[in-house]
Amino acid sequence: MEQEIQSLRSRPRFKKAYKASIDNIIESFVNYTNGHELVTGSASTQYLFLRLHQHNEKLWTPRLSIALEEIENGVLLRGLYAPRPAIWTGVIFCYAMLSFGAIAALFWGFTQQMNNTFPFGFWIVPGCLLTIGGIYLLSQFGQKLSYHQMEILQKSFNEITSQFSSLHIDENEN
Repeated sequence: MEQEIQSLRSRPRFKKAYKASIDNIIESFVNYTNGHELVTGSASTQYLFLRLHQHNEKLWTPRLSIALEEIENGVLLRGLYAPRPAIWTGVIFCYAMLSFGAIAALFWGFTQQMNNTFPFGFWIVPGCLLTIGGIYLLSQFGQKLSYHQMEILQKSFNEITSQFSSLHIDENEN
């Protein structure tokens, strides 16, 4: 279980295959989440979304999104742990703005240097890069805070799929 949820990625991923149909997996998921005390979820024809009940959620609480894909002998499930969409959007926005700021400061510094003025635009670039690194470290800290919650989600996933036989898949496949 630890292998699936311990990762340096901001959004840990895993994939597993089972000898079942998509409808069987969805039915098992719906039966499990209906009235469960810790987790709730929603299902569509190709996706499952598993999360903790709202009264247990914190800012750093993860959600587990599972994509369902039919394969030759069964179904492939691709799991992705991520924060709430609003949190993830905010993180990506910060990364994008800081990256844009670093590139703009780099151009500004080159322009200042070509005009024979002190290129203080270059001093902004390390600040942007350090802030990007700080945001990454903050996301890793949030992931450590949410580890127990990720374990609950992973345990729930394992209980949902426990009735199906596992299939061997090549981990290097997309």
